[in-house]
Amino acid sequence: MELRRGIARVLLTTLLLAIVAAGTLAHSPSRVAAAPRSAASDDAKQTAYLLSVLESDGSFNALYDLIHPDARSVIPRDAAVGWYLEQFAPRGASPAVVTGVRFVSWRWAVTGKVYPDTAEVSYVQEFWDDGAETIEEDVVRLVQDDQGMWRWFFGRNRAFVEEMIDAYVEPLPAGTLLATAVEDVGGFWRNVFGQSGLAYQAPDVVVFRTAIDSICEGIGGGPAFYCGFNDTIYVDEDWYVATADEIGDFAWVTILAHEWGHHAQDQLADNDMEGSSVFRGVAAVELEADCLAGVYAQDAEVRGLLATGDLDEAVTISNLAGGGTHGTGDERLSAFMAGYLDGLYGCGLTL
Repeated sequence: MELRRGIARVLLTTLLLAIVAAGTLAHSPSRVAAAPRSAASDDAKQTAYLLSVLESDGSFNALYDLIHPDARSVIPRDAAVGWYLEQFAPRGASPAVVTGVRFVSWRWAVTGKVYPDTAEVSYVQEFWDDGAETIEEDVVRLVQDDQGMWRWFFGRNRAFVEEMIDAYVEPLPAGTLLATAVEDVGGFWRNVFGQSGLAYQAPDVVVFRTAIDSICEGIGGGPAFYCGFNDTIYVDEDWYVATADEIGDFAWVTILAHEWGHHAQDQLADNDMEGSSVFRGVAAVELEADCLAGVYAQDAEVRGLLATGDLDEAVTISNLAGGGTHGTGDERLSAFMAGYLDGLYGCGLTL
């Protein structure tokens, strides 16, 4: 999984540079206290400031992608982003002024896990509540992941997290596997685009048997493909049934999520949104779609939709489907895992 290694560090640097280019950090020396000698302290303070910039810009999906893996494993995207959209965004926050950092042993009340080397970054932040200025002092606690990146946590107790899940995470739609998967994958992308203030038009999904002609191509028993000319995902029902029987249900859902990833790519282009060049070569577009499928898979897992072995099915189909312009099996698996481990951020997208 060499592709995944270094993605987080490269993207964090890219994101910081993008913010600098936009002028957001133009006056950062006056906002951030003098850096201590410790490189770890300096990095933690810089990360805390970056998080506050994403907060003030309303880039809540990007903010979620920087959450600690332990938090991501129990907190669905919609729970965190929903709180930010409805309860934080109306307050009109400005980027924070970082005032200090200390290293402590900290217990996250949501899971009870103790983190002995937590960077507790103190800051002052300005809000405009209904036009009235308020200044608040607080701390954000950051813990390094296995790649050395400082990551944040959402929710200071379990009750709050459960309340946010109840408030903002939609229940799984009822119906057949195929209908449920179509509704759930579609709902995931509808929410991501809506939360990011981007226009989104859902694709049509056509299920066929034996053969079908589309504006994109005529196929005979082909498995699945996305047609960008008419924004339609085509799925061969016989292939769907065979894949579910031979590998497992989630193997098929992973392919559906890949094709929906192509639709998401088109929708991002329609919104003049471009990702960074995380994936290169003739298979870049396909690998990015694999990555976006991984983003969905992670979200489905944290919402409790995956059964034991489902992720293995996704890994199996990603490996088996390699070849030609889609990339090798290893490349496809690495791309899928980049999205699964680091969200949209791992795919080079900042929403």
